[in-house]
Amino acid sequence: MTTEKTPPEDTLTLPRKVVSDMYKVCAELLGDTGYTPPPPGSTEKQLPDHILELIVRRYYLSTACETAEALERAIVRYRDHEAELMMWRDRMHAECRLNNKFTGVLCDCECHHRDDA
Repeated sequence: MTTEKTPPEDTLTLPRKVVSDMYKVCAELLGDTGYTPPPPGSTEKQLPDHILELIVRRYYLSTACETAEALERAIVRYRDHEAELMMWRDRMHAECRLNNKFTGVLCDCECHHRDDA
């Protein structure tokens, strides 16, 4: 019997949705839900090409990278938690599925465009 964990009301000062998403991602990473996401680049749930042509493709930021950006903002505000926040930020970026599972649009987060050379 798994009960959904909700973050406490006083959790940092991040928007409630971001904190809730972080809890869900952490639960998934720890195997709490039993859910296994499709591998990065999977087209399993992607809309058919003829439907994709009919919709406007907008800037896409994955939930993982969106959460990582929220963690980045928290690092500036909560320096005493910097190391842990940085660890979670990096972990969220690493968990990015790279493309939107419905449209196939690639994540536009700058973490995917860094030149490490």
